[in-house]
Amino acid sequence: MEENYVLITQDNYAGFEGVLPKELLSTSTRFSIGAFDEEGNVLGAVSFTIFEYQYEVDWLYVEPEMRRKKIGTHLMDRVIAVATDTMEAYPISAHFTDENENALYAFFVSYDKMDINYSHERFVVAPEEIVNSPLLHSRLKENYDKRKFFAEDNKSQRNVLNYLANNSSYIIEDYDKWERACVKDLCQCIFINNKLEAAIFFQKNTDSSLELSFLFSNNPKALLHLLVSAVEEIEKNYPDYDLRFDAINEDSEKIAKKLFDSAKSVSVYEAEW
Repeated sequence: MEENYVLITQDNYAGFEGVLPKELLSTSTRFSIGAFDEEGNVLGAVSFTIFEYQYEVDWLYVEPEMRRKKIGTHLMDRVIAVATDTMEAYPISAHFTDENENALYAFFVSYDKMDINYSHERFVVAPEEIVNSPLLHSRLKENYDKRKFFAEDNKSQRNVLNYLANNSSYIIEDYDKWERACVKDLCQCIFINNKLEAAIFFQKNTDSSLELSFLFSNNPKALLHLLVSAVEEIEKNYPDYDLRFDAINEDSEKIAKKLFDSAKSVSVYEAEW
């Protein structure tokens, strides 16, 4: 059987409607690639995003009758071809929901061009769940010294980042790239007696979702104050955005489940090749 591959766009989407959700059409930061045979029968599709030299596979589908025929392998070969086109090997990660975890995990483990290791859980929160989270609409009485991180001068910013590096291993390797990815109005800190007590950073993803990328706190009430403040900002300026955050340890997983008990859990697998 001869296999053909094409970038899936608005112009040819009608032929791939059964194997790719429409919201995953190719853009400047997303590649969606479809496979079809010599007779024009659609075989499957893969989709992945590109952001700051990182690649994330968030869709891989092969028609049931065509599975175990290397279609998925060849689709992933195209992902790696795009990722290595710059002559540098940038990280690739893959994530998928519990419903299809076993099958996709088995596929990625058998894909011998990459080593796949389980990394962490990711939680995806719909906009309506943010609005309906009573804990994040608490009105706290404490009057904290709350500051927007990017409104501070460069020296103050560096002091905060150095403090986080020393106290929580949060190290910014490329400040300029990190700054471009951050949502500046949502990156805030709380100080008590001029000492950093809590910090929160958000980034914007390529799929119009917000990433709660970092939390730090020596004071749980101060952290909750920052979360409440962030939710108010999200409702006002990003009402249609999903919220995502990773649970990389037991504490962050507890926070995730306490704040959003119906958040959709996604398994993240890191890949190296």
